[in-house]
Amino acid sequence: IIPYVVKFGYNSKLDRTMSAYIDEDPVTEKVPDMITECPICLEQLFDDEGVARNGEVAKIMCCHLVHNKCLRQACHALNADGQRFVIRGTGLHAVCPVCNCPVSFWSAYGYTAALPIFWMQRILDILEEIGSSEGPIPAIRVRRLLMADETITMLQKQFLQRSGGAFDEALHRGNITVVWGKADGGEQFGCSEIMDTKNGPWYWNKSDDTLWLYKWGEVPNQVSSLLPSHI
Repeated sequence: IIPYVVKFGYNSKLDRTMSAYIDEDPVTEKVPDMITECPICLEQLFDDEGVARNGEVAKIMCCHLVHNKCLRQACHALNADGQRFVIRGTGLHAVCPVCNCPVSFWSAYGYTAALPIFWMQRILDILEEIGSSEGPIPAIRVRRLLMADETITMLQKQFLQRSGGAFDEALHRGNITVVWGKADGGEQFGCSEIMDTKNGPWYWNKSDDTLWLYKWGEVPNQVSSLLPSHI
């Protein structure tokens, strides 16, 4: 039995209230920590060159890192009541062992630079170093500075150059953070999960491909979103 695996039920006849995971701050100024050990088996995730050790690493919505095989095993683990852990009736489902967010339908990769979390802190560091005096910062400028970074290997820079790859996904993940709320139906009936979003540390204007940290103040070129607050 894996302790962090929990069971979720659903009862549409109950009045449920949001609780647990969602805080009141509309912006998060940090990005997820880049952990080096699998939180389930405690083995190293990558070697010094950024190549996966002990199997591929899962890419999950919250961006935390865990071995693919460990997460798959968690999906088949039994709860204390003997029931298989499921949120819906199809596919593999688990929860992140770091933040407890629901996880399903993930992909797995063998290189750290293929994962958005590898680039997110680096993007944030560059934005803070440049500052706000020049206005919104072109994403291409950030990419070029990363290409010149001698601490990043040539193999890792190949992922940086791929259009629509991990770097572009990192821009998105730092722009919108997925958070989870628990619609509580009481201990007798279990609970269900509700996904919501909040602003990440930066605003990414996709039309002109520029970045702006929210902590710098009002975004000069912000485009109003047509998306509802809950998705």
